[in-house]
Amino acid sequence: MSAPSMLMLVGLYFMVGALIVYVCMFADGNDPGVCGASNRFMTERLPGGAKKLAQAVLPARAYAWFAGLGDYVCNKPNPLLQVFYLGLIIGAYGFAVLEAYPHIPNSVVPAYHKLAAALGVAWCISTFIVACSVEAGTLTPESWRRYDNYEYDELMYDSGKEYVGYDAPKLARSKHDGVTGLCVARFDHYCAWLAQPVGERNYRWFLLFVGSHAAMLGYAGYLLGGILAHLTAANRLFEARFVNQATGERVGASYSIVLQYLLYRHTTICTLAVLCGVMCVVLIGFVGYHLYLVAQGTTTNESFKWRHLLKCHAHMLKQREWATTAVPKSKARAAAAEKAAAGAEAAGAADAAELREKAALLRTEHEELAAEAQMLLELSPADMAPPNNKYNRGFGVNLMEVLFPLCDRAAATADGKKQIAVWPLAKGGEEEPAGEEPAGTEEEPKKDK
Repeated sequence: MSAPSMLMLVGLYFMVGALIVYVCMFADGNDPGVCGASNRFMTERLPGGAKKLAQAVLPARAYAWFAGLGDYVCNKPNPLLQVFYLGLIIGAYGFAVLEAYPHIPNSVVPAYHKLAAALGVAWCISTFIVACSVEAGTLTPESWRRYDNYEYDELMYDSGKEYVGYDAPKLARSKHDGVTGLCVARFDHYCAWLAQPVGERNYRWFLLFVGSHAAMLGYAGYLLGGILAHLTAANRLFEARFVNQATGERVGASYSIVLQYLLYRHTTICTLAVLCGVMCVVLIGFVGYHLYLVAQGTTTNESFKWRHLLKCHAHMLKQREWATTAVPKSKARAAAAEKAAAGAEAAGAADAAELREKAALLRTEHEELAAEAQMLLELSPADMAPPNNKYNRGFGVNLMEVLFPLCDRAAATADGKKQIAVWPLAKGGEEEPAGEEPAGTEEEPKKDK
């Protein structure tokens, strides 16, 4: 296989993989379009078909074992991806040490990059350990007051609700995680790489983890590319002549031939360079998406809710536009039918009774339509305004809430102890002095939550 064909195959592989990830994770399964149909096929029909096939082919005990294994892998928190991550990063660095380090230093890559790369890998593993260790912000009867920092918007989050069986109110921006069974404050998503949900307390560490790996992959791609550039220049490959193995013909160098030569002679370095470059682009896109969510004052979980709210709002506007034209037309048809029926009765026409019956039917249809459209027609401009995200207070404030979560902002008391403060930035009320609560005066849960 030629070098361009191999690169095209690798690119196609990653494009298909990225498309599958997008369809499964970001496409709306309720959308009647192609993306929605693809999501339903990938997440419902394909697994359902595989389940039916396994039930038909496998013995009952074997099917039960595989079903339990699949449930553990896909629906339960497990360390499989964490083990895979450690094996992947340590293995890739080991290959780099064996294959790439012997070519450093060179005319492009100085010697200090050996140490810098090792420190970069250690830093990435450290961010992974921290992101896995810091809990997301679990709501319990003892801890929920700490996370009660956001007002209810009565759009995505309604006041007066509780998590059944958890003895904790359903706080604004919180969500019950179906994988771990935990109720998480400012829930973003469940991350299988961390084997835990991402929420208010560990979102910053998750971003550090992903961002560090994006930077490290870019740095590694630069180093590996520098090594390949050095090998090309040192061996004067663009001045060499190559032999076609099939025909024996000697041909001059070209980008395609030089690339094919490098792939053949330095397969590991080329493979690592391509993987680092592609994954760097993917992770940069992922980090960019999360920074966009931060700028919008929302989370991954809330972005799906906002998408649904905006669709409902657009549908309401479309229905109101329909009502403004449909009701007058219906009224005009009914009036015309009544006028025709009255004229026929005055003239003593034979079809007068039929026309009167038709006019009555049209009048009834108009009244039903007017009653149905009345609520739409009575909407004020404020009612028709797009839903407002009250949690979006500008990129700067949003970013500070991520880097310094409201739940962790505490004030030191005179005796050096910490007590959670009431933050006017989040609640919009007057600032209250933070202090240790006297024994026996613990506040009861708020009834409206």
